[in-house]
Amino acid sequence: PSTQTVSFEVPKPLDQRLQPGERNALNYRLRELNQQILAYRVESLPADAAARRSVLELAKGLNAPNGPPLVVVPADAPDLAGLDALAQEFGLGVALDSRTDPKAAMAALEGRSSRMGVSADLGGWMQAGIKPVDGLAVVSGKLLHVRVSDRNAIGAKGRAVALGEGVGALSDFFLAAYKAGIKPSFTI
Repeated sequence: PSTQTVSFEVPKPLDQRLQPGERNALNYRLRELNQQILAYRVESLPADAAARRSVLELAKGLNAPNGPPLVVVPADAPDLAGLDALAQEFGLGVALDSRTDPKAAMAALEGRSSRMGVSADLGGWMQAGIKPVDGLAVVSGKLLHVRVSDRNAIGAKGRAVALGEGVGALSDFFLAAYKAGIKPSFTI
């Protein structure tokens, strides 16, 4: 995430304020460790157009063998039309973080390009009373990323448990995604 410290050598947050040399050092170290960033979570997207451009420039510059990472932004990100234009310009996927009812994220994405989609937080959905497989049916055409977690109960009274030990029916979710041909990136 954008709040994570880059490294001991570069004790700064992994955000758009990194200088070119620091960005190069990060990319070098990732290649050295044979690692890549598949999804870059931005905790707070700036409202200023120039600052938002620099966030996407940073993501585009994170050299990964399979292309730039997916950028996950808050669900209430401002100016989605402008963000969509930047995503197309930079050739990036941008996903709205869906931690509550996925219908809200889908409404916000109405009329947006295929570069814009949803990052499903399964634990958040369950806390909001949405079963993961039911949420998948809502976002299937726009699902770009899944944050996988499980809970012992659907609703606000549930708590996080180890994957597969809760009521999320994760195997049903993954099977439904597979059958629908959906291939999002995953984080745990």
